[in-house]
Amino acid sequence: MRAPFWPLTSRGTVLFVVGLVITVVGLRIGLDAVVYAGVALVLLVLGSLAILWFGGVAGAVQHRVLPDVSAVGEKIEIAATWSAGSAPAGLTRWSEHVPTGLAGRASGIVTPNDQRIDRVTIRYELTGTARGDHSVGPLRVGLVDALGLARRMPTMGEAFSVLVGPEVHELASLSEAAGESGGTHSAMSPRAVEGADNLIARPYTPGDSLRRVHWRATAHRDELMVRQEEFESTPRATVIIDRVRQHGAGRSASADLETALAAAISVVVRLVRDGYAVTLTDTSGSTLVADIADEDGIRSALAVLARLQSVHAAVRVAPMAAELGPVVLITAGRVDAAVDATGSIAARSSLPVLLAVGAAGSGAERAAARGWRTSAVSEPGATALRAAWARAVGTEVTHGRP
Repeated sequence: MRAPFWPLTSRGTVLFVVGLVITVVGLRIGLDAVVYAGVALVLLVLGSLAILWFGGVAGAVQHRVLPDVSAVGEKIEIAATWSAGSAPAGLTRWSEHVPTGLAGRASGIVTPNDQRIDRVTIRYELTGTARGDHSVGPLRVGLVDALGLARRMPTMGEAFSVLVGPEVHELASLSEAAGESGGTHSAMSPRAVEGADNLIARPYTPGDSLRRVHWRATAHRDELMVRQEEFESTPRATVIIDRVRQHGAGRSASADLETALAAAISVVVRLVRDGYAVTLTDTSGSTLVADIADEDGIRSALAVLARLQSVHAAVRVAPMAAELGPVVLITAGRVDAAVDATGSIAARSSLPVLLAVGAAGSGAERAAARGWRTSAVSEPGATALRAAWARAVGTEVTHGRP
């Protein structure tokens, strides 16, 4: 909203004009009392204007953004609180700059419900339309003096950041039950309750307590057996993003990167909901977010992906010592290079999935030879991603068919 060109309100304009007219008439007819009355009106308006424009505007602005990081298409609630302090004015209107990448109306009229004795709170909603770190604001408020004669619309506070991550699409659950696809174990919690399902039997060794003798197993094996806790575990999964920029990449490559990032966060959400602790990395071997296992972890991944940019080169992913659970590699037009970068990870994964944004081309056969379940995400959007994911995690291994 632009600042008003004329600094007087309708009331102030009328009084100013009337004061000028009375002053002129008083001078014409030679009545000092009339002149004094006209000058008083003019000075009243000019005094109100001076106090409003040169008296300073005290106070501070605080913004609250919920959620602190969102996905494309998700509603964002924003509350701006201006502590009015000793500002010599009342409020009429407000507005904040909304950049490209966010949609919504950030302007309005200050109502009595917005105001308290010493502060004003305004609320509005935006929707993320593009991934990124967007700068919103600063807040501008319409001020009027106590008599309602002059007006001003200064800028309050500074712009603030709104993080928008890639769009999240709902994907089908893995055909295997969570935990059956292997992976390293974590979050171990032994239990020593007799008869529990997580107890196993092992041969007796000197030093074992006789109270732990597993009598049923002893009778069955004809050998003294004792109970041993079987550790419960949280299965692990890995999502790898290939964000290396192709030579001569243009607008289509940028769109492919956005599709790849949307696929990455969608897969992360799916795996977390299936019970996995997910590590998000890239083909350079850099860990972007580790141990994503709940909504807080998902929000952390969204924040990282909101700022993630393509790079010009990558190195081979460092070998991992442990056997891997599900590994999902996501690449845009670089199937051969991405397969080379990840080395033998697919051979050691219980569920190696490669999602190729665009056509997988001849690289699909090479990826399949390395053990990858390759599927092409033929176009942006939920439909193509869901179809590619379903093909990749199904019982048949696909070879990049769209």
